[in-house]
Amino acid sequence: MSLTSVAAGQAMFSTLKSLGVTHVFGMPGTQTVPLFEALRQSGLHTVVPTHELAASFMAGAFYRVAGRPAVLLTILCGIVLARSAG
Repeated sequence: MSLTSVAAGQAMFSTLKSLGVTHVFGMPGTQTVPLFEALRQSGLHTVVPTHELAASFMAGAFYRVAGRPAVLLTILCGIVLARSAG
């Protein structure tokens, strides 16, 4: 895990917080470890379901119920599954 990746993740989550995001939904994986490490340090509420499709449905439901944006954090193959929840 490079410090540059973690720093980029910290900048990204800081920006998301300034935009009113409070929740991030997604599954950590090999490609997203630096992002999830930055997310852990960010103070944003992290929801880790058992499947990318569930994460997508949760993020969409959160938006519809709370009226606030939510973030879905996944990798390329996860986005294919998540798209079907859209």
